[in-house]
Amino acid sequence: MSTKFLAALTALLASASFAADPDVLTIQVSGAHSDSGHIGCALFRSAVGFPFGDAHAMRLQDVAIAHGRATCTFTGLPAGAYAIAVMHDENNNAKLDTNFLGIPTEGFGFSNNAKAHTFSPASFDEARLSYAGGLVAQAVALTYR
Repeated sequence: MSTKFLAALTALLASASFAADPDVLTIQVSGAHSDSGHIGCALFRSAVGFPFGDAHAMRLQDVAIAHGRATCTFTGLPAGAYAIAVMHDENNNAKLDTNFLGIPTEGFGFSNNAKAHTFSPASFDEARLSYAGGLVAQAVALTYR
């Protein structure tokens, strides 16, 4: 086979995979202190339940960690306002562990890298991102306290 044919075939296959679902929001999580456990990503469409009320999340995803990084991918999303909450569930108990004061003992983060306040998480409005469709990547750096 010729090199031109292989290049054309590769380009065709790549474009076909994006054409099948052109609306992809990718959350690139960094800063995990270890590869233990998993990263949980929660996608919210409103402030109700944000950030850790999973029952109110539009979509949830748990992904493996490699070298302190993980990627959550949400496909087929309609355009609109969203906010994302991320947690490093180091012990795989499906919750963000906290100390006796309610301060998280596991890593967490929010879209726009919105910062948590002294005794409260970032708000939906602080973490809000406008998604118009297409291929969009959002970086979220984990915070540990």
